[in-house]
Amino acid sequence: NFPQFLCCGSSAMNKSVDRGVLYGRPFGGVMTLIRRNLEKFTKIISATDRCVIVVVGNVLLCNVYLPCSGTKDRTCICEEILNNIVYCRSKYPELTCIIGGDLNTDLNRDDNITSLINRFCMEHRFTRCDLFHGAHVTFCNDALGTESHIDYFLCSDLSIVSNYDVLDVNLNLSDHVPIIINCNTEHFSVSDENQFSNKPNAESDVSYLRWDRADLDGYFMLTGSY
Repeated sequence: NFPQFLCCGSSAMNKSVDRGVLYGRPFGGVMTLIRRNLEKFTKIISATDRCVIVVVGNVLLCNVYLPCSGTKDRTCICEEILNNIVYCRSKYPELTCIIGGDLNTDLNRDDNITSLINRFCMEHRFTRCDLFHGAHVTFCNDALGTESHIDYFLCSDLSIVSNYDVLDVNLNLSDHVPIIINCNTEHFSVSDENQFSNKPNAESDVSYLRWDRADLDGYFMLTGSY
């Protein structure tokens, strides 16, 4: 629970939890957190399992999670996500657009997905925020002994970005290393002219039982006795 933030995300994890006990590593989708004091300047444009697009002031924020190698119809999924970004951006052409997330490919290497993304950046004039700060590892799996650079920020106007960094945190429960950008406030302006009349989302009706809301202590004791 993040009471100080407005949560803009997909319902992929909720759907997985609703269906029953989770097995293995579930696909959890993406989520964007916006501070509550910016809520009236925020509008959710699109929210799917792999892409959340939000307008905040004069900036169009796109949070993406592209499929990894081996995913069925990977190229088609990536094309659909990028086309959705192009469509949403066409409705707000005056806004600076920032794309961030796990692209699941190294943009410095040569493969089909890398070529697709680099061509997208060239055609729509996006610049990688990491280019002027040197390459850094953003994914590291100690068990498999692998590491790569697959997380990125792409920006349509690099002047908005004052800093890019790959964070070295002591406690990190993910195999991804956090990346961060800072934006100049003069470019990230909010005013009365770009307020949105956001209405709170109604609670979704649950028409089936939720295992995670059951008597878990009783379940533990019963399974233990058998």
